[in-house]
Amino acid sequence: MNNGQPPVPPGEAQSPPPPPGQPPQPPGGVQPPSKFFVCPKCNNRVRVGSTECPRCKTHFAASGQAPVGYTQQEPKKKQTVLGVLALIFAAVGAVMVIASLETLIIGLLLAITGLILGILYLVKSPSKAIGITAVVIAALALPLAPISFTVHVVKEVSEELEEPDKTTTETKEAPTKAVVGQPVKCGDLSITVHGFTANPGDQFNKPKAENQFIVVDLEIDNTSKETANVSTLMQMKIQTPEGYGYDQAMYFPEPKYPDGDILAGQKARGNIAFETPANIGAMSFVFSPMFGDPVSIKLQ
Repeated sequence: MNNGQPPVPPGEAQSPPPPPGQPPQPPGGVQPPSKFFVCPKCNNRVRVGSTECPRCKTHFAASGQAPVGYTQQEPKKKQTVLGVLALIFAAVGAVMVIASLETLIIGLLLAITGLILGILYLVKSPSKAIGITAVVIAALALPLAPISFTVHVVKEVSEELEEPDKTTTETKEAPTKAVVGQPVKCGDLSITVHGFTANPGDQFNKPKAENQFIVVDLEIDNTSKETANVSTLMQMKIQTPEGYGYDQAMYFPEPKYPDGDILAGQKARGNIAFETPANIGAMSFVFSPMFGDPVSIKLQ
């Protein structure tokens, strides 16, 4: 009776059963050399010769002997691959989080994946360098995500707000031009300068030394179906080709222009005075509406 043991080939002695607490001996009675075995309780690698597991403190049968059911374990390539993947996911995720709004969400997901893989690598592998690096990079990428989102949104909004400003500036630098006696459209208004004169003022109102009054005979026709408000002080000036501007003067020669509202389909006409240098040279009357492009009428 062989007690469940396999038959022994003829001419070969039967190996004695292993002592209690030791693993079965392979055929021939030679135990393969090993430096480590796996703790059956926590799966930690334990060096042969240890009497207890350094992680879970499980005691073994005798010094130098592995517990029954041990398996040999050399460093596994799978653990190294896990660490490398964790590092790659964390690094690529961090870069994508910072790069742009389009890549931020994908980068955040990659960083979270790298963090999880890095933690798993730290738990399973005795070598900690790769896992710690991956966890640190991923952990830095997570708080960077909302900061990156805010920066990119503010940048895009600023660029969008700048575009209308550029358009308005370019439009106002090139106003519609006309000449004396020629009506020019400005939205629903028709602007006509019938003439202009240099005026020294009267006994109560005189320009400063070396200055003069330029009196413009202006007519504005409201062609819309609504009342239009016109301000001589806020919307009218004399301007030189060099860009110097001169606003309305506190001189109101008759018939003075009726400042204020112009009813639908009605006209307003009268004189408006501007104080300019006596040697002003070339100049234009400029009307700037509240909305829309300004118009320029050359005074010559």
